Amino acid sequence: MTDKATEPSGLQGWHLKKEIQLGHLITTLTVAISAVVYVNKIEQRVAVVESQMLYQKETSTVLRSQLDRINDKLDRLIERAGK
Repeated sequence: MTDKATEPSGLQGWHLKKEIQLGHLITTLTVAISAVVYVNKIEQRVAVVESQMLYQKETSTVLRSQLDRINDKLDRLIERAGK
């Protein structure tokens, strides 16, 4: 094995401490909570968009049926005018 005294200053080996610093713990918890809140907000926005799309689909169906009825009435008026 090499002695630390004989190693060049930039080549010292890695070492890990068996401690958790409070700053790192608070930062990690803050990031995790922020991620959960962010995902929750996105899910809420998606739900709102989905409900708006369903409403628009229903509205377009109603409008389509009204346009079909108007088209039928115009066809009848044109047939009467042509006689």
